[in-house]
Amino acid sequence: MTVATRIRTLTSHKKLLFLEDGMPPIPIANRCFLIANPGSGKTLFLNWLAYLTALGDMPVLILDGESPASQIERNLNRYSLYIDEDWHNLPLTCKLSDELVWEELDKEQIDTTNPSLVIIESITAMSEDLNNPRVGRVIKKTLHKIHDGKRWNITSAHTNQDSLFLTLGQLEQMETPHLPRIVSGNMSIVSQGCDVAYLLKQLSQSPLRIAIVVKGRRQYFEEKTYYFELYEPEGAGDDTSMWWFPIPPVKQELSSNALEILALVKGYRNKEGRRAPISAQQIMSIAANIEPAEKRGIITLLLEQRKIIQVTPFDYIANPIIWKYSELKAPHEN
Repeated sequence: MTVATRIRTLTSHKKLLFLEDGMPPIPIANRCFLIANPGSGKTLFLNWLAYLTALGDMPVLILDGESPASQIERNLNRYSLYIDEDWHNLPLTCKLSDELVWEELDKEQIDTTNPSLVIIESITAMSEDLNNPRVGRVIKKTLHKIHDGKRWNITSAHTNQDSLFLTLGQLEQMETPHLPRIVSGNMSIVSQGCDVAYLLKQLSQSPLRIAIVVKGRRQYFEEKTYYFELYEPEGAGDDTSMWWFPIPPVKQELSSNALEILALVKGYRNKEGRRAPISAQQIMSIAANIEPAEKRGIITLLLEQRKIIQVTPFDYIANPIIWKYSELKAPHEN
């Protein structure tokens, strides 16, 4: 994949950062939010976007008040190994936790490096009181100062506890007015600080695969999902290379807890010992070791993937196709 060396106009006033097929649209002079669960791969992906942009000879500024400096450097080093181009030789500047004071960040500091792209990690690091109703206005002002109407800007935001187990299908179907409800902190963070949202969902851990759902808030964007896989040809390690590649759509991998609930639905029997529907209440009670929010998310995911079927409201059976397949398997595979 090559980085864009020119800009394609979307409309008379919007421009994209990347031209390549498979890359999500990132418009200039917009406050773009990458919204994700903690630990889902957002920093890895944002560091790749930074390296990819700098590789195209466009200056990049990373403002990260959240991640350890060693993590950022390790990510950039591993991307450098894949391309064989040391990131220190690229127009890429990092201001990290030990040297970043948000309150003292001013326009002159940004203009000194004159970046084309500014990446911010994260909304959580920008304020100690995310639940303050005024936090959205503060973030809006800060981001406007950073992008100054002429730069690309991507800021990461964490999902809240109630949204950790939303499925990819739920994120795709989510209407833009509901976006403020899934971000950690006051709803004004998104309503006042976000123009375009990118909802990142981890689909699997090994290999690391993610999906990114684009939601335009202040202008129209095609609501499309983009899929990526982290390629690690030599395995994971500080001295090994890695790179992200767009991939065709893939399903979300079932976790061990999801497999446990699927087995519960498949194996449920009534008093006569016959297969029978199991209710959501019974699942909640029997699988007591799993958090209720996760159980609800798992049921939704199993329904989306047609692993289970809802026969009556809140009553489920395993998809008959699964039964047919499982009965053909050898006993030691069940």
